[in-house]
Amino acid sequence: MRKHIKALLVVLGICLMFCLCAFSWEGELDPNEFDKWEVLSVQPTPQGLVWIFARNPDQASPIDIVAMAVDLNSALFGYRYFKYGQIYSYVFNTGEDKYVRQYFTDEQKKSCMKCHSDKLIPEASI
Repeated sequence: MRKHIKALLVVLGICLMFCLCAFSWEGELDPNEFDKWEVLSVQPTPQGLVWIFARNPDQASPIDIVAMAVDLNSALFGYRYFKYGQIYSYVFNTGEDKYVRQYFTDEQKKSCMKCHSDKLIPEASI
């Protein structure tokens, strides 16, 4: 039964990715292209979002995996990734009608790094 639920969530995640609307963005990744990425896993949250983790098809890119937050209306709320040990996060800004970069305080970065310490590279060494 558990395998069936996991498979259903993966299928749901793929379907949600194809429902993403085209918008403009800041940064180097085009979120309109995420539907071409390989879905690795899907995780629903108690807040009503679904996190979709997908692998970048560009193997030469320093960005390996993107975590996408999709809401119950199948809209891409935001996405995050690590590049050279730094976290990049983009959220949809309705006023600007595009995905804009979200910056974290040092405290927020420390909180993220509790789970992602394997991705952390000090800025001074970049």
